[in-house]
Amino acid sequence: MAEGDDSKRRPAAPAPPARRPPERAEADPAGRTLPSAVLRAGGGADGDRPRDPVGGPGATSHPSLIASTAGALDEPLREDAPRIHVVVEAELAQGGMGRILLARDPAIGRVVAVKVMHAELAADPEIRARFLAEARITGRLEHPNIVPVHALGVLPDGTAAFAMKRVRGEAVSAILARIRARDAEARREHTRLRLLGVFQQVCQAIHFAHANGILHRDIKPANIMVGPFGEVFVMDWGIAKVIGSPVAEPTRTAEGDAPPSVVRGPGSIAGGTSVGAILGTPEYMSPEQAMGRHDQLDARSDVYSLGATLYEMLVGRPPFQGVTPMETIAWVVAGPDPTFDDSVDGTPIPADLKAICLRAMARRKEDRYPSARELFLAVEAFVTGAVERERRAREAAEQYRFARRLLDEHASLTGTIAGRRAAAAELRAAIPPHEPIERKARLWAMEDDIVRLEQERARTLNAALTHLRHAVELQPDHAEARAALADYYWDQLRQAEWQGRIDDAWFYRQLVEEHHGGRLAAELEGSAALSLASVPAGARVVIHAYAERDYRLVPSTVAWEGAAPCENIALRMGSYLVTLELAGYRPVRLPVLLRRGNQERLVVPLLPEEAIGPDLVYVPAGGFIAGGDPAALGALPKRWLHLDGFLIGRTSITCGEYLDFINDLAAADLQQAKRRTPRTGREAGYYWPCVGDRFEIPERDKDGDVWRPDYPVFGISFDDAQAYCRWRAARDCLPWRLPTELEWEKAARGADGRLYPWGNRFDATFCKMRFSRPGRPQPEPVGTFPIDESPYGVRDMAGTIRNWCNSFLLPDERHLVVKGGSWNLPAEGCRAAGRHGHLPGVVFSSIGFRIARTP
Repeated sequence: MAEGDDSKRRPAAPAPPARRPPERAEADPAGRTLPSAVLRAGGGADGDRPRDPVGGPGATSHPSLIASTAGALDEPLREDAPRIHVVVEAELAQGGMGRILLARDPAIGRVVAVKVMHAELAADPEIRARFLAEARITGRLEHPNIVPVHALGVLPDGTAAFAMKRVRGEAVSAILARIRARDAEARREHTRLRLLGVFQQVCQAIHFAHANGILHRDIKPANIMVGPFGEVFVMDWGIAKVIGSPVAEPTRTAEGDAPPSVVRGPGSIAGGTSVGAILGTPEYMSPEQAMGRHDQLDARSDVYSLGATLYEMLVGRPPFQGVTPMETIAWVVAGPDPTFDDSVDGTPIPADLKAICLRAMARRKEDRYPSARELFLAVEAFVTGAVERERRAREAAEQYRFARRLLDEHASLTGTIAGRRAAAAELRAAIPPHEPIERKARLWAMEDDIVRLEQERARTLNAALTHLRHAVELQPDHAEARAALADYYWDQLRQAEWQGRIDDAWFYRQLVEEHHGGRLAAELEGSAALSLASVPAGARVVIHAYAERDYRLVPSTVAWEGAAPCENIALRMGSYLVTLELAGYRPVRLPVLLRRGNQERLVVPLLPEEAIGPDLVYVPAGGFIAGGDPAALGALPKRWLHLDGFLIGRTSITCGEYLDFINDLAAADLQQAKRRTPRTGREAGYYWPCVGDRFEIPERDKDGDVWRPDYPVFGISFDDAQAYCRWRAARDCLPWRLPTELEWEKAARGADGRLYPWGNRFDATFCKMRFSRPGRPQPEPVGTFPIDESPYGVRDMAGTIRNWCNSFLLPDERHLVVKGGSWNLPAEGCRAAGRHGHLPGVVFSSIGFRIARTP
């Protein structure tokens, strides 16, 4: 039994009607009175007179099979019926007559599905006979597309049951529902050609049943299962019939109701299979089956149901749908032919395929295909025929011409939009925000025009892609259409990778692989190359790939090692840490991001230890990702930038280092020194006392808080930080300065655009922030949290203290950028791409600074 086939557990989802019946069920669309057989279960019983088991011209019968089974289908189980020894593990589904159980055969370890009757129906001899007939009919049909029955007998508790293969998969009805809902995976996996392949296997299974004298009588998409590896099964043989068997049609429904003389069976189970006077599902019944003429059913009756199933595979809905089952039957018996005014996937339905479908659904049996095999061959000819291929090629070429014109129009619109955006940006910059709306009317009109053009461009692109997809569906080897689609999907893949949309990147990768035809194989492989030179030459080079471990990106496997210079080192796209070592020089840590298809070439000057100093970190020249973190306050747009090399403080300036500056300044100007000491306000709340003509770091301030020389200095303004750099430059004869915000961000994130210095995931214990310790937050010495270290080796950039940067938050304004997290800020402030802006004279207990210089 199929896992996931819930067509018997709940009504099918409503679908738009293909055709609506007349207001009165007893009248056809032209107002004529329908035959009385539509309104009552007439026509005689199945077993009234023996008929050809297959029926129609060219049918094949097997009298020996029929003779051997005619009297045995509903034969009760004997008292010594074989035991079915299984261990029941779960219930898979319920139906009108019974339940499907998931079980395991302990003898051979096989998982099976076991069908048992509902306890309240087990005593009913008629229901019990139908249950046994289903097992015996299905068990005698050994075909790859029919679920095999392993055993019929009783469970250890005496319950009648039969065991069969457990089928995993998805019903065709569910697949069609996903296609109708524009599910991208369903449309990709279940194209029209693939669905026709499924349909052909169903035809083969039904023809096999007919050849062995068995009619299914309930063929529909819900009873066709597609497995994960392409297997196809025709399910639910519960109302199957061996022609000539003495099994009578049921006289009551599964609920125990005695059916009235009028047709009401199809309504007894909404959207499903009745076991009343008329058997089957109204939307897929042949006219003779819908009129209750069971003695007239033959192979061509199932062919009609196959045609109705094919129609739904093409259009996305059954051929006839009424508000009630009786109304549906009225359409089946006397309504006009169904139309093909739509398709399940939005692509045109070829005329030849429509003709096949309509012939299978002809009202007169004589006009239908004589057998399911003939229907199979007709579909096969459509799929593989040379004439059809030529016609599809012509249509594909036309679709591609349409697409090419639309793509050219899309490119033109893109250029127009770029020009309009530039003009709007120029006008916006010329209008101060406080200007009245009258002054902004022209700008707003320009922006409205841009929105209109963008919508037109989106519609144009969508239409172009639709035509390209149609061209590929019509002619799968259409090289130009496939290449155009591959190029579009490739661009989308690159954008998704750049924006960090992992799911979208995977999705578009699959589409590129489906369409590129080998042209983009090297790019898809994700190969890259790195050429590296050191100055001076001869440095030992080791390249480690980054891998995530315990929420951190850490150097893992060695991808390459050797000596510089090195040319075209073959590596996969990804993030790497390159280390260079040469005697007499400071070892260099160089994070490198190799993007897809990159040919990266880097020259790394090496610096002697004395040229750097113990408290500085060397950040070599190179590219890096700046911005692009939507969760970081004020983050810049994501960009790939290149910066020259620089040196930056390993930690922020400490209180002890800043005290040297203050006391040196006090020797010349005590009042100016006091104004630059750490404080709570612009010129108030000074933390450090002055003893004589020198300032001291108190053990505790007046609020009782502890101060230490190795704390980061805070409570100082941007102007104070600039003054420190000037003093330090004069003392050391070196060009000390504050880092720019881009220098600070590169030093914190490395090359790969990580969210935090250590990687992309956060934990409060990784850095000094508000919740790193229990209780009230307090400052701690610089460098206390070793995990808060960047790829270059810079410390405390996610926490401890924020840093003033020598960059304006916005052009033409006075607010300066502040970067990083602090001891008293929450996690939101710890993201490396975040930017805050403050005026140069303000002070905060969360802001300090670090120094930088050009080597």
